[in-house]
Amino acid sequence: MNKHAIRPIRSGIRRSIRATLNTGLLASLVFMSSLRVTQAGSATWNLDPGSHYWNDPNNWTPATVPSGPNDTATFAASNQAVIALTEGGFEVNGISFPSGASAFAIHAYPHSWLNVSGTGITNNSGIVQNFVAFGAGAGFIAFLNGASAGELTVFTARANTLANSIGGLISFGDSSTAGNGTFYIEGGAVRGGYVPGKILFSGTSTAGNATFMTQGGKRPYKSAGYIQFRESSSAGHGTFITHGSAPSDFNSRASTGFGDTSSGGDAIFVSLGGALLGAFGGNTSFSSSSTAGNATLIAEPGVSHGGSVEFGDSADGGTARVVLFGNGQLDISCHSSPGVTIGSIEKGGNVFLGSNNLTVGSNNLSTAFDGRIQDSDGFCGGSGGSLAKMGNGTLSLLSANIYTGGTTINEGALLVSNKTGSGTGSGAVANNGGTLGGIGTISGPVTIGTTGTTGILAPGKGATPDTLTLQNTLTFDSLANYNVDLNSSAATSDQVIARGVTIKDGASITIRDRDASTLTIGTIFTLISNTASTGIAGTFANLPDTSTVTVGSNTFQANYKGGDGNDLTLTVQ
Repeated sequence: MNKHAIRPIRSGIRRSIRATLNTGLLASLVFMSSLRVTQAGSATWNLDPGSHYWNDPNNWTPATVPSGPNDTATFAASNQAVIALTEGGFEVNGISFPSGASAFAIHAYPHSWLNVSGTGITNNSGIVQNFVAFGAGAGFIAFLNGASAGELTVFTARANTLANSIGGLISFGDSSTAGNGTFYIEGGAVRGGYVPGKILFSGTSTAGNATFMTQGGKRPYKSAGYIQFRESSSAGHGTFITHGSAPSDFNSRASTGFGDTSSGGDAIFVSLGGALLGAFGGNTSFSSSSTAGNATLIAEPGVSHGGSVEFGDSADGGTARVVLFGNGQLDISCHSSPGVTIGSIEKGGNVFLGSNNLTVGSNNLSTAFDGRIQDSDGFCGGSGGSLAKMGNGTLSLLSANIYTGGTTINEGALLVSNKTGSGTGSGAVANNGGTLGGIGTISGPVTIGTTGTTGILAPGKGATPDTLTLQNTLTFDSLANYNVDLNSSAATSDQVIARGVTIKDGASITIRDRDASTLTIGTIFTLISNTASTGIAGTFANLPDTSTVTVGSNTFQANYKGGDGNDLTLTVQ
């Protein structure tokens, strides 16, 4: 499907999501205001209840229905372990499963609502306890105040089973937490209707250490489950696995989305690729003023389309680690100008910049990226995208990239090791205070040491001398340093190849020998191979033309007209 055709569909999805959230919140308020339980108090579910209905006082000891902000519902051993909440709303401070409890399943059926507003769920049974919010008329399970979903708990937000209805909703508000629970959000089962199974975080709630698995639509034109973070909520240390769509249906991909000022926290997000031909991948997105925090964002490959990570509006990438596999993608083309900062990027996949800048390195990790960074083909299109390097780590670009807006190195190191094309796209490269190196090829003009602290050019990618190839001009500005390694035992040295070289006043060179062998007099090393017809303009401040320098066990003489007449060479004296 053409991305331009997808764009209005995506807008429709967002409207549907907003409508669903508003409908769900309104329904919750209606149920809250309609709580009419004639008897209320803490109670324990009976061993042999007369029915499976929560609201029958004869099923409890004492004979009352737990439905108040100070009440605790206790479920011990019972021969009726399926509990039904039907038409109406119920509120408890907490739900307790003591040692020896049966394995229960508490069902919030359509048009029913359970509010856990205090301690939350305490499970000391040692076995899994299940909770289900049904679709069709939308069953709701809500956690408020500081309530926790507990541990060894499994929650399912069911899909709708009727057209034009909404799915089950599990919500966290105030300072509540998903605890250590496991959550399943079902994909749509019918044509039409709002997005079915869903989980909503708001206030300052958190996903805790919980695990979330969200399904896409089960067949084409079936809506997908989703998780939405709003206000100042956080994904905590949760794990989120988001599935892809049905074949050829962009709308049926599952999603985890952040809005307002919510945060990805320290969570792990896995956006799975489409499992079938033509299927789209799952999506993790950040919009408004949300932040990815210190999350790990993983986009897995798919048969036709991989999973995706997206940043839009004024969302911030924080120190997030972005890991792309196969045709997984990172898309910042819909972000507001000038762009977004992320912690790091690694593995492969596709990065779509549009007209924005992607700044990498805020988490100071050293990573290698073997995918493709480009301007176009992102959801919002655009051209002139650029890349910037910050932080103390090293970013290694292993493949050709085709973005056009240029590359800036402010901190750390950027290494290119591409075997075809240009590692830094077609734009200019400016090193303002980091290190540029590698053994690949760069097509745009390169300037070292323009502003800030010393900018370093260091060909190679380790202790072994090697060659960096520039297909355009090379300028050493006043704050530049050319860092060259020799290996006297192998008679090799680092080298940069450039088409036209300018060395401005103040630029310097540092030469080191990785060995201590004595070389044969007359041995020549080419440090700069100038492929232009003109000579090198200027000399390094600490290495004038024809001067000598001693490095390790050898003394060399510099020659800025060496090689074929316009190279910088060192000759052993």
